[in-house]
Amino acid sequence: MRTVTYHVSRVGLLLFGVLCILLSLKLSTYRFGASDFSEMIDSGWRIVSGQVPGRDFVCTFPPSFYLFIATMYRHFGVTWHSLALGEALFFAVLCLLGWRLTGLLRSVLGTTDTFFVFLFYFVGQMIPLISINMPWHASIAQSIACYTTLTTFVLLKRENPSTLLRVELFLHLTLGLTGLILSKPNTAYPPILLCLVLLMMARTPKWLVWGSLAASLVAASAVLSTAHISLLGMLDGYRGLSGRLVPHPLVYGILLNRPGVPAIIGLANLCVYAMIAPVLTLFGLTYWRERHDLLKRPLDLLALGACATGILGMATNFDLKLTDTPLVLLGIALFSVTGASRALLIRRRLIWMTLPLVYFCFLTGTTRQRGQTIGLWANEDCGARITLHDPFFGTFHNCAVFGSVMQEADRTLASGPANQRVFFGPDLEFMYARNHIVSPLHLPLWWHPGTSYPLGHLAEINRAWDEDRFDTVIFVHDLRANTPQAIQDELQDKYVQVPGTELIDVYKPRASQPPAGQ
Repeated sequence: MRTVTYHVSRVGLLLFGVLCILLSLKLSTYRFGASDFSEMIDSGWRIVSGQVPGRDFVCTFPPSFYLFIATMYRHFGVTWHSLALGEALFFAVLCLLGWRLTGLLRSVLGTTDTFFVFLFYFVGQMIPLISINMPWHASIAQSIACYTTLTTFVLLKRENPSTLLRVELFLHLTLGLTGLILSKPNTAYPPILLCLVLLMMARTPKWLVWGSLAASLVAASAVLSTAHISLLGMLDGYRGLSGRLVPHPLVYGILLNRPGVPAIIGLANLCVYAMIAPVLTLFGLTYWRERHDLLKRPLDLLALGACATGILGMATNFDLKLTDTPLVLLGIALFSVTGASRALLIRRRLIWMTLPLVYFCFLTGTTRQRGQTIGLWANEDCGARITLHDPFFGTFHNCAVFGSVMQEADRTLASGPANQRVFFGPDLEFMYARNHIVSPLHLPLWWHPGTSYPLGHLAEINRAWDEDRFDTVIFVHDLRANTPQAIQDELQDKYVQVPGTELIDVYKPRASQPPAGQ
């Protein structure tokens, strides 16, 4: 590739990235997926309201997720569009960092291989932007892992860099490790170990490796301190969880039919697997043939580790498998540029795999597939579509029933005192932030046993719900998904359903119940 072509191509990718940002912002105004996004909205609202994870509410989300949401609220307002803008900014920053890092490879890889690496790094960052449009803990971990993996590749590839360049790479590595420490453990912590071990194997200066780790721990602690959390407190929040350790999600819709999981999820998974299977097979066969003296080839081990982490994400994330492919793409791309004998065949197969994958990404994003599959008010059967004008969602296109649900909830809240204690059931957690209501204390963000709270804490959660003595309890009509049975029994014994609503179920304390705070 000529130098001029190289520069034009890189600039062209960045311009395409700007178009992707504009498309993502537009797509974010369509179809609200209540589940997942609802607790996402509430997590940042709790931080902005001064609540502390672990102390004031049960939180199993990683800090990189809820602190990011809270930061967007503080800078751009407590609105839905702040979150879409945050995802766009996250994409832009990581693309610019990748632009700089791959530019450092040009002197050792040449223009063609350097552009090839940047292309697949860029595609990996673009996938969650287009397919989800919102910050999400799994995609945040994948994106930062790609950035840290690329930083490690540059450190391994650039031998004897200048002091100034070494300091810059130290800062890149520190930033990446800090982000990973604060991110979702299943796909964030393996890359930390992988990158540090390989850098030590390659005899990278110890001050750089251990210094970046120490600096990242200090930086992560400083970030956590803004929400009054410690590193140990963060890790303790993950203790006792079991809902993400079983690799059932890898086969959803293919070998496992789970009640409540839409068939479209299985079909989407199957499409992703069919696209990546040929190049993964070729990658595995090539790797096996060249397995001799593997410990002397840290670059190849880095590529293998990136692919393995991506597959681990597919096995343990309850999410769209498309968003677990970035590390796989980057790993295979890095593998293809570290050996001349393997470059042409793997590169060609990787390109032919990525073209339909990108098409599928845009198809998923423009049809709002994720919003449809997780949203009560976004699927194809939810009725007429209208344009809503809402103080939180802004100008938003969704099913009419979604607006009606919010209107019924607003009327219910308006009929009670200003300082009433309110509980919103599953899929309605976003209403706390939308209506600027204090979220209830000592309860999980959402109700998924073993995932949103440790099973061993169930008795404490039931007791906390009872002690809160809510003035108003609101559920989506006939929806009690995963709500503990003890809470449902408490609802029947101590509350009475109030008539006058069709889309939500409203409960008030029975007359014999003492008022809140007594």
